[in-house]
Amino acid sequence: MRISAVVLAAGESRRFGRNKLEVRVKGRGLLEHVISAAVNSLVDDVVCVTHSIRGHSTIGSKMISYVSPSGELLSDSLKAGLEAVSLFSDAVVILLGDMVCVKSYLINTLISIYYAHPGDPIASRRDGLLIPPILIPRRYFPMLLKLKGDAGARYLIRRMNRVRAVNITNIEALDIDVQEDLELIHKCEDV
Repeated sequence: MRISAVVLAAGESRRFGRNKLEVRVKGRGLLEHVISAAVNSLVDDVVCVTHSIRGHSTIGSKMISYVSPSGELLSDSLKAGLEAVSLFSDAVVILLGDMVCVKSYLINTLISIYYAHPGDPIASRRDGLLIPPILIPRRYFPMLLKLKGDAGARYLIRRMNRVRAVNITNIEALDIDVQEDLELIHKCEDV
């Protein structure tokens, strides 16, 4: 089975007050931490949706494609990522570009569950809520491509009846939305 990662990183950082992709933590940008986790996981390739980078690169044997969304909404970013995924991918792991504490072992856990239960979506769960990272099988891509506005995969997956979930900690679920969130990064392992 082929699995791609889609990293959503085209947000405007309104609540943060400036472009959070420019913030550096331990010598690397926030987005670099997330891409590194994806590259070091079992995914076959990575698609990063961002306004600031375009083109392709490789890290080790993994191809990273950078694409831009057609608009500013979350659904536009999700569509751009899904459209850039290989036609041969059986599923995608959707990651947020500001979830710097997500590690490759969490991505691998989602993938391992998918291997045991192909066809089922798998989400992370914190405090009872289903959140990214989320693994979505290809059969759900048409539903994702129909989403509008600021609705993402989380919106869809919370309405599905059959979703497998992996409990994660508050630190693993940390996404950088406001300046104060940067103070919590030191609690992440290996950041």
